Amino acid sequence: MTLRGTVVTHRGTRFALVEADAELIDSQAESVEALRFLARRFPGLPILLMATDASGRPRYRGPTELVRKAATLKISGLPWNEFDVN
Repeated sequence: MTLRGTVVTHRGTRFALVEADAELIDSQAESVEALRFLARRFPGLPILLMATDASGRPRYRGPTELVRKAATLKISGLPWNEFDVN
């Protein structure tokens, strides 16, 4: 499986930001499972899942503190990368 993500430092916190389907963001159980899985890909970093709505606004799932910080993040200028997770 190929995912798109980036590692950013924003407001003094370094974290991984990974694109996800809106259905994953909406499901507490599935998003927790995805975050655990991604922790192996980004060891030592907190992780946020992100989906965009129809108007392009991001929605996040992850640690509450990071969700608050990410609300002020401009995602369009981030250096996104694709990576394989198998």
